[in-house]
Amino acid sequence: MQALNSVQLAEEKYRASNTAYSASLTTIGFASSPFTSGDGYYSIALSGTSATGYTVTASAIAGTSQATDSGCTAIVLNVAAATISQTPAACWNR
Repeated sequence: MQALNSVQLAEEKYRASNTAYSASLTTIGFASSPFTSGDGYYSIALSGTSATGYTVTASAIAGTSQATDSGCTAIVLNVAAATISQTPAACWNR
């Protein structure tokens, strides 16, 4: 997911100069929080920010084809103490 990876890069850039990750997508350069992915299929939200991690969730927008994609209506990137997890794994491999 390009949008989730863009948030990850922006958060890492922000964290390099700050004591914690940003709690706001607008602070790290996005137009709104949450924002809609470039393809228009997902709403991207940020949560759980701290000095050591954050969670970015892409939720399928109702009325789009992704909203009926069983198992991939919510795609999550979680960073916790330098460990990155991407769930569900099958959605990241598409």
